[in-house]
Amino acid sequence: MPRRDLAWYCVAVLGAVLARYGIVLVAWWPAIVAGLVVVAGWVYAPVRERVARVPHLRWIALGLLIAGALVGAWRLLWFADDALISLHYARNWIEGHGLVFNPGERVEGYTNFLWLAMIAACGRLGLDLPIATLVLGLAAYVATIVLADHVVRKLSGQRLVASFASVMTALSYPMMSFATGGLETVFCALLVLGMMFAAHEDRLLLSGTLGIFATMTHPDHALFYAVIAGVVFVPRLVQRRPFVRDLARYAAPFVVIYVPYFLIRWRYYGDAMPNTFYAKSGGGTYYSQGLAYLFISALVAGALGVLPAFVVGARHLRHTLFVRIVLVAVPVYLFYVARIGGDFMTGRLIVPVLPLVFVIAELGVRSVKRARVAAVLAVPFVLACLPTRVHPAQTERWFMTDERTFWRVASLDPLALRGDTAEHAEILGRYFGAAKVRPVYAAFEIGFVGWQTRFRIVDMHGLIDRELARTPLTERGRPGHEREATAEYVIARGADLARKPLYGMPHAQLAVLKLDGHNYHLAKFREELLAEVRGKPGVELTEMPAYLDAYAARAASIPEAELAVDLAFFDAYYFSVNPDPVRRANILAARR
Repeated sequence: MPRRDLAWYCVAVLGAVLARYGIVLVAWWPAIVAGLVVVAGWVYAPVRERVARVPHLRWIALGLLIAGALVGAWRLLWFADDALISLHYARNWIEGHGLVFNPGERVEGYTNFLWLAMIAACGRLGLDLPIATLVLGLAAYVATIVLADHVVRKLSGQRLVASFASVMTALSYPMMSFATGGLETVFCALLVLGMMFAAHEDRLLLSGTLGIFATMTHPDHALFYAVIAGVVFVPRLVQRRPFVRDLARYAAPFVVIYVPYFLIRWRYYGDAMPNTFYAKSGGGTYYSQGLAYLFISALVAGALGVLPAFVVGARHLRHTLFVRIVLVAVPVYLFYVARIGGDFMTGRLIVPVLPLVFVIAELGVRSVKRARVAAVLAVPFVLACLPTRVHPAQTERWFMTDERTFWRVASLDPLALRGDTAEHAEILGRYFGAAKVRPVYAAFEIGFVGWQTRFRIVDMHGLIDRELARTPLTERGRPGHEREATAEYVIARGADLARKPLYGMPHAQLAVLKLDGHNYHLAKFREELLAEVRGKPGVELTEMPAYLDAYAARAASIPEAELAVDLAFFDAYYFSVNPDPVRRANILAARR
């Protein structure tokens, strides 16, 4: 794209985002007014100090905040397709098939081993996996709120009724949204905040353990582990201060926990990195998308508005180890996010750093002596607590989306989701779930389909496909979803059904299996598979033997070039799995 056109495009995107953001704020004006009243009372010292002396008010306020946060998160209840990939792995592990998506295929199609292991442990105890996953996510959400409150109290040294950092952690839209969804996102935020505060408290064994747990939950969080090591130990090395004992405490979890884990999973899967790393990696930098992702995500999370307070807090507490770690870790991590192009789920990758930003922003406001200045810095905190979404429901813009709106929960027991993909998976389960011959299904959203149907899945994005994950990219697009299997590749991988046509027109119409009015595309006319559904209500398909007989009757009038193309399709679709030399000979005989 020419530089001038790119500039106009950036201006148009910025205008669209800000316009959407402004519309949401106007709709929430009563909440904004109420929030401003609370902020005014909070920054006015006499009121704050008088309220702080009320017995047990702190615990009452924190309890009400947690209760409200849980209600809000439950209202946003959803279940991500990526979460269902983990659940499918966990179920196969529990049932003795190994830590695999398709039994017999050892491919590491997940990046959240510790989270997956916690889910599997719940399943071993007999708990329902989807419900256990949601409970774990909500528990991590509550723990992060409480920990943010505790960190502010410890670093400020003040008597507080309520920490605004905990309020923002509870109500910031990405935090509340990812509290459900079944993903490890908020659990990672808890681990990151915990490891940094533990390092500040000189509890290096705990910090190192939480850092390794964070790395085992999401490999890119090794950045935080490395940053803490650098900030804590490099100055000691330069100043020639003793550090070997403390370094041994910090590194012990790496040696005792991570190294054995890494070697075992490498031996099991045969790859040093998860397959998802190759599937989601573009093989280079993607700053244009990554910077847009950071801006929009920070806007939705309310983090942009609190940056002035964050700067004040960082300057005022720059001598503390916690702030020094955050000032190195957050830029390094955000640079990494920008470099890889971010994610398609708006806000997901910045959730681990949001509590850190909110904590230091609040400390910045509390460090200001003049009430008016403190009020100006605190006003944007209100915006961080509003559900300011810039993506309309079930809409993709700028290669990003509010993924929650695509995967709303209709029922938890049994798990049922709303949406097009969920409907297709449920139809397949209804027609083939009890069949003796079950199809191999090619899909883009593999999580719910695999969980619902238990079919062998051909992943058209390559998350569980080692070969497709390593194919070079010709152009960049939606992060993590840029690789797409060709029809030829899907057929070669042994798929029976797919959501997209596997042959060109007009032959694609002959390979349609219609179930309840929905089109599924056949790779081969496998008689033993089609016999499972033939004659059932709502089933429509082209019966190829009858079609070929009719075709042979009119083959003499078909141009030779067209007949050659048709015959190639018949060979691939029908004759390759149905030895029928008589019908093929009849077609050829009509040309003589």
